[in-house]
Formats: sequence, structure tokens, C-alpha cells
Amino acid sequence: MKRTTVEMIPEYSLILLTLITPTLGVFRNYGKYKQFDIGLFIRTPLIYCLLYFGHCIVAAGEASLMDNNNIFVYMIVERWLLLLYKGVLSWINNDYEKKKEKYKIKYQMEYND
Repeated sequence: MKRTTVEMIPEYSLILLTLITPTLGVFRNYGKYKQFDIGLFIRTPLIYCLLYFGHCIVAAGEASLMDNNNIFVYMIVERWLLLLYKGVLSWINNDYEKKKEKYKIKYQMEYND
């Protein structure tokens, strides 16, 4: 008999798993920028919830990889979405050209123009 993710991982563990990424992000941001941003902290669990409810609405009755509350799939998809979002935002803001001089100095890099 196939065990579902919900049977394998207790519910309280699912909640803890959804809090690991934002908690580690808070530690990283505090260590790097010496600030705490509650918006960044709640963004990840909020995206998990939106993915879950969106999946429930779109895939009602259909079998998919995200069945059985597979929190690990939600975590991966959330990271992909944020990576895509940050990449597009960086491209729109032309971060490469804006930060090129900074990296030339910081890393003694030479660019071929």
C-alpha cells in the first residue's frame, strides 16, 4: 500500500518545514544587513499557501506531483518562482550595467566591452 506524504510526515512537521526557509532567511538578512523585515519573513509561507490553494482549485480531482500535500514540491516551486521573479526584475532594472563598476573594484574584474 502506497503511503502518502501526509501519512509519512506528521502535520506539525509540515508546519515546521514551512517555517525553516523564512527563519533561515531572517538569520541571513540580519547577519548581512543588520535588519529584520517581517514582510520577507511571511512572504515564503504566504507563497506556499497560495501555491497550495491554487493547486487545489486548478487540479481538483486530477492526479499530479503536488498531490498529498507534498510540501517539498511546494518549496521547490516557490524557490523557482522567486528566482524567476528576481531574475526578471534584475533584467528590467539593468543591474548588470549598474553594478559593473562596483564588481570591477570589489573583485578586481576586467570586462571586455
